[in-house]
Amino acid sequence: MIKVRLLIFAAAIFFSEGNLKIAEAAEAKIVWKAIGPGLEAADAQQWSVIDLPRGAKPRSFKFSALRFHLGYYEMRLVSIGDFARLKSVQIAQDQKLAKDLPALFELGVNAVFRTNPFNAPIVAVVPAGFAISSEKPTNLGLLKIDGIEKSRLLLKGPSAILCLDNAPSPRFQYQVPTFFRTRDTNKPEIDDCRDAVQVGPRIIEDPKSTAKNEFENDPDKYQIETYKQKIDGKVVDVPVYQGIPESAASATPYLRTVLAIDDPGRFGKTVTNKEVARNAYIVVTTTPATLWDLQDMLSSPAFYANERYAPHWAVNLPGDNYASMIRVRSVDDARQNQSEPIKVGATDQRQASVLVVTRRK
Repeated sequence: MIKVRLLIFAAAIFFSEGNLKIAEAAEAKIVWKAIGPGLEAADAQQWSVIDLPRGAKPRSFKFSALRFHLGYYEMRLVSIGDFARLKSVQIAQDQKLAKDLPALFELGVNAVFRTNPFNAPIVAVVPAGFAISSEKPTNLGLLKIDGIEKSRLLLKGPSAILCLDNAPSPRFQYQVPTFFRTRDTNKPEIDDCRDAVQVGPRIIEDPKSTAKNEFENDPDKYQIETYKQKIDGKVVDVPVYQGIPESAASATPYLRTVLAIDDPGRFGKTVTNKEVARNAYIVVTTTPATLWDLQDMLSSPAFYANERYAPHWAVNLPGDNYASMIRVRSVDDARQNQSEPIKVGATDQRQASVLVVTRRK
């Protein structure tokens, strides 16, 4: 099934007793606010699902999001177990607890934000890997940091391996995040990736690693959208390979955390220059949503609110009670604790691992 989604006024045509009625409607754009160079926030937004499953009633969900330019910011992984051991004294001081009572530590995204384990200013923290259970907050599947495996890959676990940097050479001045399918464990790229975590499901497939015929040969399971990207007045057709089949459109909704990467339509003298880097997005829903609903939003020009930007890929991160984000109010606040940060969701929920966004040096 191939669809075309345009950021224009659409005419909806209804037939009733032989009379033709035309109702015009427009997709409301998401409002992005600049909070620093290459950094934007969309706070307390609402998305009304456009591509509803057959017979479904109108529905929507609320969310907050962060968009950051990967030439100016980078993503890092933190193992909460390592963080608790290495920073126990500082965590105790920050939380005003006795340092010999680590079991009482709050070890959610808030703790990592407050007790920064890096030398660079933190912009945001969100959950990364899935926890085995709330009683055992260790990773369900692969976690690798700085080339050291903290948790082993689980073949029957989440469907993707998120690699934070797959740049073709050290000359790249920015991160090139990607993901590999869990079933493709023989790929040397997975071994070569120094920072990786097992996540999923895959919401929008990476077009570079997706065989087009997977979708064309099974139109009832997958969809390809043709996205209209406009760059310097020229319209370009961008294929969007949707990873969530329509059969999942009526699944139980949950709170969600999502990481997405776009195609920003930026060009420079060299591909290694930081100015041409992609944007990354963190989306945290504050009311329950299905993965189909999030795919609907991430496939729409209304979400990006910029005709140059187009969807590239997106994966689901931990959700339900783990869905959360803490971020600075502005880049000026990234000097840490200059003002109270923005909190979304259960920021004190103990995590297995977290994704940290920091300023690039």
